[in-house]
Amino acid sequence: TGFIEQDHELLLPLNANYNYAFNNCFSFEKALPFNLTDNYHYYTSCVEMYKNCISLVDISNIIIPKSVSNLSYMFWYDSNYCNQDKGRMTFPTFESDTLIANNVNAEGMFYRNFKKCNNISIPESFQFPKGVTNLASTFRECDGIRDASNLVIKSCVTNCTNTFRNCIKLQFLPKFEITVGGISCGCDYMFSGISNQSPETSINLDIIIPRRVSNCMYMFSDIDKNIDKMPIFDIDNYA
Repeated sequence: TGFIEQDHELLLPLNANYNYAFNNCFSFEKALPFNLTDNYHYYTSCVEMYKNCISLVDISNIIIPKSVSNLSYMFWYDSNYCNQDKGRMTFPTFESDTLIANNVNAEGMFYRNFKKCNNISIPESFQFPKGVTNLASTFRECDGIRDASNLVIKSCVTNCTNTFRNCIKLQFLPKFEITVGGISCGCDYMFSGISNQSPETSINLDIIIPRRVSNCMYMFSDIDKNIDKMPIFDIDNYA
């Protein structure tokens, strides 16, 4: 299998392509950790690695290696299976705050996850490292996420389209890293449809939008709540 047995655990070697590895393994309950002592640091791809693993509730033992090159749809649920979700409560962590690759794709990484959860907070320990540039649809339709205020969107990110779209219980927004420079970032529909099933009657759009945001069409559309505080732009850092 290529797995390395150590301390009675199977460890995944890093020099491998794990795209679709456990796709549709509905009874798979425990994720396999990566072998971070592996000497082979080739790029590790994880596209749809745990797609529709609806019994995989705890993923806190996953430490994503710094050699990762693609995280797109790693934990996403297809709409045909999401109603069976037992309620995932945890997040993975990253080995390093800087990845080897410079353009890592995390599109749809948790798409339609956390379906039968309430009051989920993205923990401070979960941060996308420098090198992740695409956060399109990363948390889209994650019904149970209420608080994303610990998450910092770094200045290297170029795509935040649909990132939290239709997170219907989201009440507390993430933060952008505020810098003078930074790479142009598109944010169309980023928070469209949020908070519409949270118990509050209003929402604070407490976020500072940096100058590098190049497009924000429909960024806060379809929010069926009173807005007590509007987002602001980082005017001081505009030319």
